[in-house]
Amino acid sequence: MYDDNPKTKIGDVIEISCATCRLNLDGSVAAMVDDEVVQVTCRTCGNTQKYAPPMDDEDRRKRVMKRVVGGREKKRVMQEKSSKEMKVAYSPNEITARWRQATQGMRSAEGAIYNPKHTYQEGDAIIHPQHGFGIATQVIHENAVMVLFREVEVPVEMGAARK
Repeated sequence: MYDDNPKTKIGDVIEISCATCRLNLDGSVAAMVDDEVVQVTCRTCGNTQKYAPPMDDEDRRKRVMKRVVGGREKKRVMQEKSSKEMKVAYSPNEITARWRQATQGMRSAEGAIYNPKHTYQEGDAIIHPQHGFGIATQVIHENAVMVLFREVEVPVEMGAARK
């Protein structure tokens, strides 16, 4: 199966590091420049890709661990950042009192039915399917607004891309 001849040709089967499978596998030489393999096709997934020589198992483990641990750390930092931004220091009774004050003299019929594709501004009345009638209290960023409902103040999505 493997060519012992040092002259590799197009179509020869060589060992590669498949970027899609993330494993050392057999691949067919798909393109060469001079005597150098530049493109291969994985015989497992069929993906044609830039040639990468087989990776040492220890190096592969280190890369996977770095990606996993790095991803967890990035996610943790993002969660801490968002929780600091969105943390509300109000008890449930205080939230209800704030909601009553904000909605005083308003009827729920004045609220727009919540749609994540719409954009909202501070003071807009919203009817949410889970939380009910609420008032937008703060635009957090271009894709989220903080809304005060009767029992909770939560960020809701807005301006979502149309699919």
